[in-house]
Amino acid sequence: MAYEVQVNDTAGIVELRMWESPSLEEHEAARHDALRACRKSGSVRLLVDLTGVQRESVLSTGDCYDFGASFEHLDFPPGFRLAVVLAAQSPSRDDLFFITIVGKNRGTPMTVFDDIDEAWTWLGRDA
Repeated sequence: MAYEVQVNDTAGIVELRMWESPSLEEHEAARHDALRACRKSGSVRLLVDLTGVQRESVLSTGDCYDFGASFEHLDFPPGFRLAVVLAAQSPSRDDLFFITIVGKNRGTPMTVFDDIDEAWTWLGRDA
């Protein structure tokens, strides 16, 4: 799997970076590892940096729906926020927006950004 999870203790934000277009199972594994890091560090902010993913998504529409819907069953702490950053011309853009819409409709505070600085600003604001 081409991802890494790092805890930025200074900002209180967990960062998940991915470099390849992951399968549904890889998305789930990366999310699991990132949420484990959030719980361990006490962070309620997660930044998912997908700017390095330059290939077309390998997820079907059903996979995108299932992944977005599965956020509903995760135990997020109060005040949790999830920011996803994509390259402006990302071939996975439509899939990530769909996942985000499905997740938001189930109560997960998540937003997609083109600019990593905007994502950091949004994560830094009080909920």
